[in-house]
Amino acid sequence: MRRVICYILMLGFIWSCSTTKNIPEGEYLMNGYEIKADTKDIETSYYEDYVRQQPNNKIRLRVYNMAGQDTSKWLTRQIRKLGQAPVIYSAKLTQISATQIQKQLNNEGYLRAQVDTLLKPKDKKMNITYDIKNNGIYTIRNYEYTINDSTIARSLRPARKYTRIQPGVIFNKENLDNSTAHLTTYLRNIGYYNFSKEYLYFKADTTLNSHQADVFLSLYEPKGKTDFKRFKIRNVNILTGYDALSRTNQRIFANPDTVQYKGLNIIYGKNKFLRKSTIARNNSIKPGDYYADLRFTRTIAAFNSMNVIKQTNISFNQVSDPNDSIQYLDAQISIAPGNTHFFQAEIQGTNSAGDLGIAPILTYQHRNLFNGAEILNVKLRGAYEFISSTKDSDLTGKNYYEYGVDV
Repeated sequence: MRRVICYILMLGFIWSCSTTKNIPEGEYLMNGYEIKADTKDIETSYYEDYVRQQPNNKIRLRVYNMAGQDTSKWLTRQIRKLGQAPVIYSAKLTQISATQIQKQLNNEGYLRAQVDTLLKPKDKKMNITYDIKNNGIYTIRNYEYTINDSTIARSLRPARKYTRIQPGVIFNKENLDNSTAHLTTYLRNIGYYNFSKEYLYFKADTTLNSHQADVFLSLYEPKGKTDFKRFKIRNVNILTGYDALSRTNQRIFANPDTVQYKGLNIIYGKNKFLRKSTIARNNSIKPGDYYADLRFTRTIAAFNSMNVIKQTNISFNQVSDPNDSIQYLDAQISIAPGNTHFFQAEIQGTNSAGDLGIAPILTYQHRNLFNGAEILNVKLRGAYEFISSTKDSDLTGKNYYEYGVDV
């Protein structure tokens, strides 16, 4: 009971401490803020992340104010560590917050949005209201290409209708960024190995006085001679059973054997890891095809999905003359083997109507039985039970067991 009374008195003391006790004269405690908008289409809670000053936790602030002013005392320092120093209102940070909210509104299509800050000082405390006036959202009126490189413009023409940049769609940064990424992915999947999204950019005319924008896709100048050229796969070399981190590679690949199969150069070591048909079936990078990111990721996923493979690495070497119209890549695929054999042993206790027993299980798995990533599972099961008591006197005190195998 005394302990409860002490807690109540302590909480009462903390709560009685003034929250503005340590606020200097002429300044204000950042007491709170709210964000208002003149339309329900704007979710105001989303913009709280852009507010630079957040108010104190009330309890921690009161704990901080319990401490004295003499920070040379150990007790004062410890109490302040438990608490939270008062957040002093900053006009500069408030203006930065309003600017950041407005910029985000611009990114979402509210190009004429305004954010006013309404200040309410009282008793050395400051409350702020960020008042949003949306002034209308912008949509796209027309969308055109202004790309000087005719080859890129022609290559992008089929992808135009699959982006979010379309007449009538909201003109915002998210749609522009997503469209740039989509167009880049499209180009890289039809052979443009060196192309990156930094080359694409959008220009917009928003001076139509109709809350509409005309959008134009443009292209920066390339940094290299092959950045805007398509690449074909020339050679595909596959090192099967090669682990760059293994010390045994030098021994296994001392006398490598190269096999030609369906246009692939398959390089074997002594272990003959994976059949050539299995390799070809799971490989999507083929000589004569244009380079494609999709084929790269599909090949990685196909090989890594096999339990017997630890890791797959693919690298490309640019081998063509930069002045040629068609560029070439040599691909090297390294397939690192994982553990071929897997063992697992477990033992379970049993209790059947008071009769105790054990049930051991031994599992063996071969993950590359015929060098085609075939998996052989063998499970041996056993059970041993001691019959302690039964109505049948002939069974009492006898032990019983059973066993089985699954393949």
